[in-house]
Amino acid sequence: NIMFADWSNRGINLWTVDQVVLDLTSGTASYSLNAYDLDVLEAVVRVYDSTNSSSYTDVSVSRVSRAEYLNTPDKTTTGRPSQFYVDRKETPVLYVYPTPDNVTTYKFVSYRMQRIDDITASNQDQEVPMNLNTLNFFLLKFLIQKHFLNLDLR
Repeated sequence: NIMFADWSNRGINLWTVDQVVLDLTSGTASYSLNAYDLDVLEAVVRVYDSTNSSSYTDVSVSRVSRAEYLNTPDKTTTGRPSQFYVDRKETPVLYVYPTPDNVTTYKFVSYRMQRIDDITASNQDQEVPMNLNTLNFFLLKFLIQKHFLNLDLR
């Protein structure tokens, strides 16, 4: 579990990136994300045609910083969302601006970096790609460092 936490802290592990689709609700500006979502990497707003529910257009949205979102004067403005801010708490919160209107249906389609699950039982599979043969190496290296052996494993 320490090794997985170390890998998460080193940057984006491609096997932890998933596409997630979130329905946006008219008049709602904030949405709680899953606790295992660490960050939103890329996103679009999917705008559905009001006359044909199977027809849609993906429109890019800009990520804004906490300060930029804070300085938005009227967060109750409605329209098609064009900006988003992620408050990276223990359970992250997504804020969209403008607040979705009721003219059409919107979905927030994003790629999210997700936390690597801990191994809590001996019969649980590790959450790493099958071709990642370095797991044993890192485990061995960790055990050696923990027991203060001074071996160079490069």
